[in-house]
Amino acid sequence: MRKVILVLSFVLICAASTEAGLLAGDGNAIAGWQGTLDVTYDDGGDVLHALLDYAVFLPTQYPGDVADMDSQYVYAYQLFIESDATVALTFFSIGLDSPASVFNIGEDVSVGQPGELSGVSPALVAIGSSSAQWLFGWGVGAEIDPGEHSTVLVFTSPYGPVWDTTTMANGGFPTPVGLLPSPLPEPATMSLLGLGSLWCLARRRRPRK
Repeated sequence: MRKVILVLSFVLICAASTEAGLLAGDGNAIAGWQGTLDVTYDDGGDVLHALLDYAVFLPTQYPGDVADMDSQYVYAYQLFIESDATVALTFFSIGLDSPASVFNIGEDVSVGQPGELSGVSPALVAIGSSSAQWLFGWGVGAEIDPGEHSTVLVFTSPYGPVWDTTTMANGGFPTPVGLLPSPLPEPATMSLLGLGSLWCLARRRRPRK
């Protein structure tokens, strides 16, 4: 009987520990570009406590289902609002530096936390001039309440990752809370683009015979 209790206790502990971190522990992700960001901030007395699980995948390596996943990097994020939070999450965004070239922004319910189908889906998604945004609540759809989690939030890009600002909000003004992976062309790529542009201009200005 004691052995049964010990086994059941071990199973329960393991089940509890898998609440977050599945993206962070995915062996398909790029090493050094996956993890969990623990965020706590006080918005005028209301406390938002969240775990942000994230991972970046090389083309063909993403285990889920996203358009262009075989030709572009896949950026994946999942939010877990801890039960000790006193407010819900309504807004989440990743900073983008121009030219980030982000595509296929949305969600993927085929990966992430077990039971992700019960996770909260974003009501609206958008690619702004400086960020990729997912909106929960604020008059449309459901907020992510304490104890709940989002679906896996995704986008694709032809470019690899750099660290950029992460922003969250609980109905008030969005607040930067840390850094997460975001796409940006490598300096070598940008140099090649610049040389290509100069070459095109040179050919354009060459006098015709």
